[in-house]
Parts: sequence; C-alpha cells; structure tokens
Amino acid sequence: MFETFDPDLRTSIIGFVSGLLGALVIFIKRILDKVADRLFEPKDKVLEALNVGKLVKDSLESLRTEWNADRASIVQFHNGGYFSNGESMQKLTITHEEIGPGVNPLCNVIKNVPLTNALWVGDLLQGKSIAKVDNIQDVISRTFLEEFGVKSIIGCALKKNDKVIGMVMLHWTNHNTEFDDESCNKLSEQCKSIPVLLNRI
Repeated sequence: MFETFDPDLRTSIIGFVSGLLGALVIFIKRILDKVADRLFEPKDKVLEALNVGKLVKDSLESLRTEWNADRASIVQFHNGGYFSNGESMQKLTITHEEIGPGVNPLCNVIKNVPLTNALWVGDLLQGKSIAKVDNIQDVISRTFLEEFGVKSIIGCALKKNDKVIGMVMLHWTNHNTEFDDESCNKLSEQCKSIPVLLNRI
C-alpha cells in the first residue's frame, strides 16, 4: 500500500509514527518508574513506629476497657549489660501502657528491671493469674507490686517464633479481681496479633 505513496511522504509518516511510539515508551517508562518508587521506597521508620504504636495503643485500651482493668501494659524483655562472667543480664521494660483515670503510669518507672527482682513474671508467663498480690510468698515480688498499688494482676506471654519476647499485663489497683480457669487462655487469644505489631516498630 505504501508503494503508491510518494517516497518522501512515506518516510515522513514512518518517522512520525516512530517518534510517537518512542515518546509513548518514554512516557510509560516514567509512569512505571514513579509507581516502582512508591511501592519500593524505604519506609520512614519514625512514621512507621508512630503508626504501629497507635495500633498497639488502641489494642491495649480495648483490652483494658473490656476487662475493666485499671492499667494495661506491654512488657518487653531485653539484654541490659553483662555480668563479670560475660553472661548478659536479662531485664524487662514497660514499652506501652494505657491507664484509667487517677491511675499512675508505670512506663517511666519500670525500665531495665532485672528479671531476678520480678519473679512474679514467671507465674504470668506460665498462664497463672494473681488474684491477691498480698498472698504472694516472694517478699521482693510482693513489695514490688504493692509499691505501685497493684492488687490483682493477669498476664500472658508474647511470642515470636516460639520465643518469649514480652508479655501483656492487666492490673487492678482499686480492688481484687477473681479469675476463672479460662481467663489466661482468653487473654492469650486476644493478644495474638500484638507480637506482629511489635515486630514492625
């Protein structure tokens, strides 16, 4: 069909179409580059931590309200220096906390506490609740909790790849609370998504 056209016109048309196709390819490439940049750009760690922190806050407040607790907190375990024999110290720190009206926060107080001074943690991690803090036999643990007005406490372990990374604790400061046999299992089930959130901070 092009044989009937003037050779110069044919060359012009082919050049024009080729130019359009080239411009279209460049345009599409630029769009794809922008899409790729948005999809794969490194996330702002500060903003990500704040966004995930808000989700954790909402989860804790929901737990506190549902259980009618005075304080809900997340404790995370970490190393905190070394003993003279080279072994690392195991410590705990409250990293997230929600409190009811008139309840003092503990997040600024319970930082870098050696696990050896908080033996009650072991009971909570094993799925036990403490209905009456003043019945705790270990004097250090009882004094530690009484100092912060804790009358009853329940908690559950937070795990990542079957390794304990922390726990959720609910405190009652205004009255003692009774727990049934399923209480710890119920709390553990409600907290299943929290380790996933903590992993994103």
